[in-house]
Amino acid sequence: MSVGRGWGEPVAPSGFLDEELMKVLSHPLRVKLLARLCEGEATFGQLVAIAGESSSNVNYHLGELQDAGLVSATRGGHNRTSKVYRSDLDTILPPDVWDRFP
Repeated sequence: MSVGRGWGEPVAPSGFLDEELMKVLSHPLRVKLLARLCEGEATFGQLVAIAGESSSNVNYHLGELQDAGLVSATRGGHNRTSKVYRSDLDTILPPDVWDRFP
């Protein structure tokens, strides 16, 4: 579905706000995690600390965000077995999407 607002080009690419993606973004913890990752990379421990939830709950919701293609993880940090998470919104949204909002 295109997200046109009656002026200019659509805000997001066609298909961006489909039912599955809206379902993923409907949970407040997922939005909180994604918002934090939009500020920059974070380790799993940092995300658990800001979430105020159990590590298993945070792990589940990060998995949902990863499955939706909104977040990715790589091995890193001081301990090479830990994961570093980052937002992948820049690969989904048009590069100038935030310029469209005053």
